Amino acid sequence: MKIQAWENRRRQKAELQMKMTEAKAERMKLRAQEKTASKLASAQAVARERRARAEAKLNQRAARTGNRADLLRRTGHLPSSSVFSLKLPLMCS
Repeated sequence: MKIQAWENRRRQKAELQMKMTEAKAERMKLRAQEKTASKLASAQAVARERRARAEAKLNQRAARTGNRADLLRRTGHLPSSSVFSLKLPLMCS
């Protein structure tokens, strides 16, 4: 009888320890999942911000180029601040 009681106590103790270990492992797993989800959300937010900045920069460049093209169409001359403006000597004099 004493041996059976001792075995029962040992079994209960082992089962309790196993349940506690399983619960701890589950908590660790959930924390890791939350941390990973948080990192993913942060990376996605940074990517959205960078894409928005790149698109705004591209739109700004396109607008600037469009303005220069409109000026060229209207006047027939490139603006003087343009990289392509060269002062050529007059050939007809």
